[in-house]
Amino acid sequence: MDSFLALSAQKGLEGPSISELAASAKISKPSFYSHFPSRDALRQASIDQALRALDARDLKIKLTPQDPQQNLFDCFNLFWDMFSSTRTSLLYRIIRGQRWVDSQAHLLNRRIESMAFSQAEVVLEYLDQRERLHIKDLDAASHLLGLAILDLLDRIQEEGVLDKSSEDSFFSEAESFIERFCILLG
Repeated sequence: MDSFLALSAQKGLEGPSISELAASAKISKPSFYSHFPSRDALRQASIDQALRALDARDLKIKLTPQDPQQNLFDCFNLFWDMFSSTRTSLLYRIIRGQRWVDSQAHLLNRRIESMAFSQAEVVLEYLDQRERLHIKDLDAASHLLGLAILDLLDRIQEEGVLDKSSEDSFFSEAESFIERFCILLG
C-alpha cells in the first residue's frame, strides 16, 4: 500500500498502473494479484485503511486554563502529529489533491475538515467558558482556527518533504497565527 500511496501522490488515485505498482513495490504482477484482485481493490483498501486510521485517532488535547495560547498551539500540534508521518502525509496530499474529482477523497477530506473545525470549537469553547479568551462568535472563531490549521497543513504538504525545516516552519507560522488570533479576540 505504501507504493500505491507514493505513486498516487504523484499521479492521483487513478494514476498508477498495476505494472507501476508492482515495479515500485518490487513484486511481480502475479504477486500483486495474489494480494489484491485489482487496482481498485488496492485503492479501496488504502481508503479503508485511511478511514480506520482517522477513526482510531485520539483527538484529545490536554486543556489547561492557565495558558490559552498553549491550548491553541496544542491544537495545531495535534494535527501536525496526525499528518506528519510519511504514510499519512502522502495520504493527506492525495486526499486534498483529489477531493474535487474523486468522491471518496472528497468524503475523507470532509472528515478531516470536520475534525479540524470540531477540535477548534472544543478548544475555543473551553477557553471562552473559563474566560481565558472572550469570544463573541464561537462559530466564526472556530471556523477561522480550523481553516488556519488546514491551511498550514496544506502549505507544508505542498513542499512534499516533511523534515525538521518543515516542522519548524509549521510551528513558527502556527505561533504567529495564534498571537494574531488572540489579539483579534481581545
